[in-house]
Amino acid sequence: MAVRESGMRNLKKCKHRVHELVMPNVSDSLHDIRAFTSESIKGLPFSKAAEWDIVLAVGEAATNCVEHGQSVAGVHNVIRTRILVQNDGIKIELHDSGHHFNPDVKKWPPPDLTSEKGRGIFIIKSLMDGVEYPPVDNGTLCVLTKKFDCGG
Repeated sequence: MAVRESGMRNLKKCKHRVHELVMPNVSDSLHDIRAFTSESIKGLPFSKAAEWDIVLAVGEAATNCVEHGQSVAGVHNVIRTRILVQNDGIKIELHDSGHHFNPDVKKWPPPDLTSEKGRGIFIIKSLMDGVEYPPVDNGTLCVLTKKFDCGG
């Protein structure tokens, strides 16, 4: 597991921090990505419910990376997870090596409840304040945002 943390400053003074994890794009990495997310948001002004929502949303987004974000050439198949702590909340970026995917998340329909798959983006959208898939040169970038919900 490769972890890099940069920009550490006094959280009370300035809440800008960056945590980064790079893992192979395989299902065995999903637990580590969720654990990394949980550890990275500990101590931030989120309610326990919001912490669970964030970890679940990141887990769903990472699962989408594993299922849909593989490089055709089979090279550089990694999931890069960045958590940026900002003054009013967090921004989480998950970047994979697959073909660009850009759903119009504002128009994403409710899932088919009879299907075994297809609920990930709907769940992510319902748990986070923002969900975007901005264009990038290679792969797919999923950007999730969540505002702090507790005083701090």
